[in-house]
Amino acid sequence: MSRINVNYQDIDKLRKCRICGKGMEGISYFLDEKTILKLYKFLRLESDLHFVGLKSDFIAFPIDVYGYQDSKYIVGYTSKFCKGFKLESGFKESLLIEDLVKAYNMARTEIERYPNIFMDDLSKENMIYNEDDDSISFIDTSFWKEKASSLNTNLKVFDSEMLGSLVISTLDIARELLRSKSKLGSIYGRSYMSKDNLVFLEFLDEYIREFEKEHEKVKTIGDLVKKS
Repeated sequence: MSRINVNYQDIDKLRKCRICGKGMEGISYFLDEKTILKLYKFLRLESDLHFVGLKSDFIAFPIDVYGYQDSKYIVGYTSKFCKGFKLESGFKESLLIEDLVKAYNMARTEIERYPNIFMDDLSKENMIYNEDDDSISFIDTSFWKEKASSLNTNLKVFDSEMLGSLVISTLDIARELLRSKSKLGSIYGRSYMSKDNLVFLEFLDEYIREFEKEHEKVKTIGDLVKKS
């Protein structure tokens, strides 16, 4: 890791790079095929950015800090590019259920490695599904901070966001099943009752069980979308 000091002229040049994504904080640009530069809309204190240089296969921690000249402020930071699609629009229909379960368990294990980091803004918009290796990566970590005993909260948020992506992916059928007298609605309700309730895998299993009562065997998300 290093600090790279820039001025407004340098920033203008950097903003000509290819855009990767936009958010409320700022805009992310490709520096190269593997590196993203996030430039903030406003200057931030360097002391507000944590875990610079921390390495993870599935978390895009900050690598280099871009400082404003020689001040205590920064204009952005670099991180690795995480290939895949964001989960804000749900799961792709071609996704195998067994691969989704694998990705969920891998991501949960990764979160468990950092019990004392509060993973602020762990949302579907900041979760990337890579179809090449069926993994989930987490991006936009600039508001993460040290906080003891954050594991249960982080896992709960992750579980809830995954549940939300599943419901988005199969919205019509999800509504139908949640209205029924099956225990699916009860499982879904428990997801909001306690930070210790991780229900995604249980919900997915029950969802498939209910669906297969009247439809063909489920192998992919698409099978849940298309009624036979």
